[in-house]
Parts: sequence; structure tokens; C-alpha cells
Amino acid sequence: MKRKLQISLFLVMMLGILLVPQSSFAASGSYRSISWQAEYEGTPLEKINNYYVWRSEKKTKDYKLIETALCCSRDGKEVRTLKCVKAADGEIDSMVSTNGKTIYYGIYDSAEAKCVIYKTTITGKNHKRVKTVKGNFVGYYNNKIYYSKGRDTGYYWVADLYQYDLKTKKTKRLVKDFTVQSMDGRYILGTKRALDVRNSVHHMINLKTGSITKLPKAHKSTTDGKYIYYATYNSEANSFTLKRCSMKGNSVKRLKNFGQGNYVTYLARDSAFIVKNGNSLVEYKY
Repeated sequence: MKRKLQISLFLVMMLGILLVPQSSFAASGSYRSISWQAEYEGTPLEKINNYYVWRSEKKTKDYKLIETALCCSRDGKEVRTLKCVKAADGEIDSMVSTNGKTIYYGIYDSAEAKCVIYKTTITGKNHKRVKTVKGNFVGYYNNKIYYSKGRDTGYYWVADLYQYDLKTKKTKRLVKDFTVQSMDGRYILGTKRALDVRNSVHHMINLKTGSITKLPKAHKSTTDGKYIYYATYNSEANSFTLKRCSMKGNSVKRLKNFGQGNYVTYLARDSAFIVKNGNSLVEYKY
């Protein structure tokens, strides 16, 4: 009887594991790149697992940069500074990659156009130097560092996406003319050189397969691994509309129009943040 009960409990446990969506495992352990826009007037906007991790900055009254900092918080109120960089020494780069435990970030030197990438934990006790690259840090996935390197064609500025393998120590250019918008797990979303500063065709790179998927025109875009969420801008109505599509770029669904004068400031993994009437912040869950 006891053996039958043990077998029954084992089968129930296995069934429970099979019924959990695969994206749940990916979301809980995957790294996500948090951009500089994930802070609004001192308030962090995106929580990865148990922690908010973000880049903050301090400026003078005339907007001259004083310092930048890598910060974390459990509740979004009690803030712990993990790293502080004075403007004379560079600045924390615009994207920080974390899974809620480990953090990859860069210190960017604009004079040299180079970035020193570091690895630390949520405690901030140790900061291990990982790699120096010519460009801006984008994110981390599967023991590889991704960064964006700008170049001047003589007519316009473009960026190329690069990959550095921490195991083989090899660097390669992944995509030419690609400006990164967001990164979540194995997916990087961005645009080719855009002529429309508000809406442009977005693309999604699957780092695991190497495939590139064309997405609808958007102003901002992100993914949770199941859907693409993006915001479009209507210049005539001066309004943003939040939409969702499949990972293949089809099956578009309109989620919400935020009305005249309301600005979509950041798209997180599970919600959009809107600045209403130029001063108040509102969160909209997908």
C-alpha cells in the first residue's frame, strides 16, 4: 500500500512538471536586459524574479552628468548601490543584464568609445572584469556577451551587433545595421536603419537558431518569450497604441490606446509604463 502511494505521488509530481508552461522555466532563469528607461524619477520599473536592477544617474540643474550608479532593490523603495561611477571615469552603460541573481553591466568611456564589461551578483560584493569591447553593452545569453558597435557611413550613423564567446574567446559580427531595442533570454529585438523616427520595421533575432523574424512597424518593442509587445505612435493624434503579435510577427491584437499626450516610456516583460499628462506614471498589465 505504501509503495502504491509513493508511485501515485511520483506520477502526480511528474504530471505537474509537464503541465507547467515551458516559458515559465525560461522566464524564471533567463537574463533580461534592463535599459536606462527602466527608471522614472527615481522609481525602478521592472522587477526580475525578486529584485529590481537598474541604472540611475545624477545630473546638475543644467543636466550635466555628475555620476551614474548600478542599483538594486527588493521593494523598489529601499535602494542599494552596487557600483557608482563618477562622470570623469565614464558611466554605467545604458543596458544592464540580469536574471535576478547575477548581473552583467558595462562601464562606458565615450572618449575612447569602449566599454569594460563586469560580472557581479545582487550583493555587489565582487565585480569581476569580463571583457573590454569597442561599443556598447547589450546583454548576456548562454555564456556569450552581446554588444553594439556604431559606425559612421559618411551619410548616417549605424550600429552593428556583435557576439563575444566567453568560452572560445572569439568575436564575430552577428548582424549588420541593427539598432537594439530590447533583449530577453535568447531574443534580441531591434530595427534596421530607420527613416521614420517614430515607427519603423522591427526585427527579432533568435540567438539559439540564428533566425531573424520581421515584425510590424513600432516605436518600441519587447518580448516575454511567448508574444511580442509593441507600441506604435500616431503623430496626427499624438497618441500611443499598445499592440501584441505572435513570435512570428502575425496575429496582431490591439490592446490599448492611451489617448492624446500620454507617452509610453518603457515596455517591461509583463507590463507597459505610461507617462500621463507629462507628469504621472501609470502601469498597464498586458
